[in-house]
Amino acid sequence: MLGALLFVLAASAVALRAHAAPYLFTTLDVAGAEHTFGYSINDRGQIVGSYTGSTGVHGFIWEKGMATTVDVPGAVFTTTTGINNHGQIVGSYVDGSNNTHGYIAAGSVDNLVLSMR
Repeated sequence: MLGALLFVLAASAVALRAHAAPYLFTTLDVAGAEHTFGYSINDRGQIVGSYTGSTGVHGFIWEKGMATTVDVPGAVFTTTTGINNHGQIVGSYVDGSNNTHGYIAAGSVDNLVLSMR
């Protein structure tokens, strides 16, 4: 009986391994960051997230293997949490009076236009 049970358990383990979905992991590290967090990806492969470093918390967009910082002008803390297939970024920021706001940014990585909401 014990032999049959061990056979069933071993066969189940092999079956589970055979059905496991393979994933390819890519590390996203923003240069100089202590912690990097990826939050959203669109169909074009653009990824947004946030990172912490010696200068605080910043948003970023990762495109073609490179990270570009996204900071709302005058903000002391910026996060980017979503990106759609048009490349529009959403997130939040904290201003100099410690108030939190949402934002949407549209445009190219080199020329983001921020719209405060």
